[in-house]
Amino acid sequence: MKRIIFTYTIFIFSSYLCFAKETNFGFGNKYCVWGKQGEAVKIELPTRIVELYAPFAIENCDMYSDGGTIFITIKDSKGTIFSFCHDGRMRSYGVPSKEVFANSDRLKEFWAKEQRMIENEPWYFYVETTYPTHEGAQKIPIGGKEEKSLLFLLQGWANAQLSKDDQESFLKDQYAWQRKHSTLAGAAHAQHILRMMSSLSKHIHQANVSIGRDTK
Repeated sequence: MKRIIFTYTIFIFSSYLCFAKETNFGFGNKYCVWGKQGEAVKIELPTRIVELYAPFAIENCDMYSDGGTIFITIKDSKGTIFSFCHDGRMRSYGVPSKEVFANSDRLKEFWAKEQRMIENEPWYFYVETTYPTHEGAQKIPIGGKEEKSLLFLLQGWANAQLSKDDQESFLKDQYAWQRKHSTLAGAAHAQHILRMMSSLSKHIHQANVSIGRDTK
């Protein structure tokens, strides 16, 4: 009886590993590598032009507990490190911020430190940083060429790690996608990146719609 249980346990564990490998999130070994040798991505920033050469590797990716700021650090084949983040800091909506935070010393301290929770302010991306307020952080335009380059870079990761159906299912229902993949190694990191891609896509679409209105 013990031998049968042991064999069954090994089978389940082995199946899990195979399933994780088939989905190929790439975070099981901490890093994710993608891109064909020689492929290059150029990102024109306000202060310099960043050129990244494949294969690319994700050095770090996580979400802060500030409300939802997500960051990612990528290293290319030449050792160049490039970081960017999507601002997700907590904000107030519909009522004055001071009233929202009046009953919490922790949140009042947060408000005093940040002093930037402006209602309806766009959720910007910041480059050359892992957090919007860190030294050297550069805010980039909504839907601009910088965001298009970031999306192109992350799309390469998504195409290497996930099927088209898996990417589309995330866009349809993020929570259902999370429940489906919750037990897989690296699923949380994959979700962070897909959220960034979704935000970039929306920004670019909004910018294109705005340009279309202006030309009419």
